[in-house]
Amino acid sequence: GFKQVKGIVTYQDPCRLGRFEEIYEEPRRVISQIPGLELIEMEGNRSNSLCCGTSGWTNCDNCSKQIQKKRLNQAKSTGANTLITGCPKCQIHLKCALSSLDMELEIKDITSLAGEALIEGSRK
Repeated sequence: GFKQVKGIVTYQDPCRLGRFEEIYEEPRRVISQIPGLELIEMEGNRSNSLCCGTSGWTNCDNCSKQIQKKRLNQAKSTGANTLITGCPKCQIHLKCALSSLDMELEIKDITSLAGEALIEGSRK
């Protein structure tokens, strides 16, 4: 089981996991199983989610940075203190963009979130 984790989170639907594989509800179910977490959806979620700005073969250029900043502002506008994603590329590039903003927001992958919330002894 999961231990209590207080906080408000929002979820970034990765392009490959979401639009390519149509996996939208499974990550939300994992988040909903962690007591104390409140999931607030961003403007544009699931199939309407905004890309992290560097999906596929795009470079991380000025255009990508603008997309990333827009997405981070959408995340912050939910009131969340943590943005969760299922994609390491989203995590890396959004963290990079966050470093240039005056914004308090933790960016974490869903596997780390679940692992940290596991109750000791339930990992067997």
